[in-house]
Amino acid sequence: MLGWMAALCPLLHGQSHPDIGRFEEYPMVSRVWLGSLVGEVRVNPEFSIEVVVPGKFQWMVEDGQPVAEGDVIGIAAVEKIDLLKRELELKESRFGNALIDLELANSEKRQTLVRNIDEMEEKLARMTLTETERRLLGAQFAQRLTKERATLEKELKSSRDRLDSDYFELAAAAERKALDLEIERARLDYEDLRRSSEVLAPTEGKLAIEVRDPIRKSTVVGSVIKDGLAEVRLEVADVHLRNVPGEELVIEVNGEDGRTYRGAYLRVLEETSLDRNAKIMVFDVRGADERTPVPPALDGSRMIRVFRTLAKPGRGVPKKDLVFKFPKEIDSEGWAEFFEKRWPGVRVTYVAPREIIVNPANEN
Repeated sequence: MLGWMAALCPLLHGQSHPDIGRFEEYPMVSRVWLGSLVGEVRVNPEFSIEVVVPGKFQWMVEDGQPVAEGDVIGIAAVEKIDLLKRELELKESRFGNALIDLELANSEKRQTLVRNIDEMEEKLARMTLTETERRLLGAQFAQRLTKERATLEKELKSSRDRLDSDYFELAAAAERKALDLEIERARLDYEDLRRSSEVLAPTEGKLAIEVRDPIRKSTVVGSVIKDGLAEVRLEVADVHLRNVPGEELVIEVNGEDGRTYRGAYLRVLEETSLDRNAKIMVFDVRGADERTPVPPALDGSRMIRVFRTLAKPGRGVPKKDLVFKFPKEIDSEGWAEFFEKRWPGVRVTYVAPREIIVNPANEN
């Protein structure tokens, strides 16, 4: 580690200041302590599986089988899902026949229109009067017949235009689209119910089945037990700690067996803390390896050490000696200027409660 830092910033190699000593004397650190809080440790925590959809329930995993968080472990409302599935299959099987019926219906409509046009043309021919017929029938009758003929000619033109246009093709396309939408709607209804009826594992662990029979609404059907693992809940009120991304936080807790157990961030609980300015963070704690379970004796209230993993490691300079030796300088200059004056070419990259993290200024 010293080699690559010296290569990147040769001016720092051997650099020293009487106030704070040599740059290389301080250790490289990849994480910093942020605080110690009292937390609640739950060993072998159990998480209930509640089904809110009534009806027949089908387990997809056997009792005692290990599951991962988010696995589909059961299906609720099985009979309703099966009904929608059969309705969808029926509509899909009828689709071909419906298209044939649609083509036949459109063909019949076209033929009907052709017959209507022929009838209108014949009627128009009969409505044409000779001069002798006009004198015999009278002017009033001839005038009325002329109006009827004009109306019929207008209807005939409209019918011919419809026959010569894409009217029937467009109408058939619209009806085909309506059939497609009907099937798509049935498919979405089936898929929505199937997805909403999936019961997911709330966490990793072993499945414990309690209910197999048809259930009523809001029934606990089983649980997932994190056997050999533990969860730690921390109520965090400190503003700085609350704003650190959870993925960068790790914890440590000492056990009665003298071992140190480490945990990684899991989530923030949706339930609110009694202190509205605080949030409850949950961490996952494991043994030293897969064969080493977390002992039940770790259960209960414990002092939890919280650390932040640094995006970029750096030299960790303890605060305590500097604060007592140079209180005025630090107060007036600030940490960044304090180090810049004593170690040119160095910049402060993180200020932790107990130490200052510094790196060569020319590093990204």
